Amino acid sequence: MPAMRSRFHRQQTHSIAICLFAILVAGCVETVKKVPVAESPSPQIEDTVKIERLPGANLAAVPLLMLSLDGAPPHVTAALVSELQKQAAARQIVLSDAKTAKYLARGYFSAVSQGENTEFIYVWDVADADRHETHRLTDAVLVKGLAANAWSLFSTQTAAELAAKSADDLAAILSHMPEAKARAKS
Repeated sequence: MPAMRSRFHRQQTHSIAICLFAILVAGCVETVKKVPVAESPSPQIEDTVKIERLPGANLAAVPLLMLSLDGAPPHVTAALVSELQKQAAARQIVLSDAKTAKYLARGYFSAVSQGENTEFIYVWDVADADRHETHRLTDAVLVKGLAANAWSLFSTQTAAELAAKSADDLAAILSHMPEAKARAKS
């Protein structure tokens, strides 16, 4: 009996965690949330907005280190990393190591049932090299169908769509960084 209670408790805790994550990212499709860097007694978070890529920005001036991709099973993470590398290169995002990176990104991925569909959600936290968070990016890809294991619906097309949206959002944010804009003006 204790083993059944423990298993039930884990399943219940997992379900609650997924619901909380879905509530946190609900309504944030194709958006960017700017988070203040400086601490204040009552920090104000700006409204959610869509940031467009700045024409002429030099993304080579803002090398990016992808610290981690969390939340997805290993085979999904491997597919996402491969697609992200391709999509980043296509958008002139320079992926670098810790020594040369000016910005850092940490990705979180989740799969949530939405009615008769499954939504694959990403959240990217972008920080400067000193690890001060500057932006939070979030978006999702909707896939028709449901499964007991939502990740079983993840396909190469889903990986390509998530990577393309991620790369678009990352390129847009990086294009607005001071180093990239300085190059765009000259």
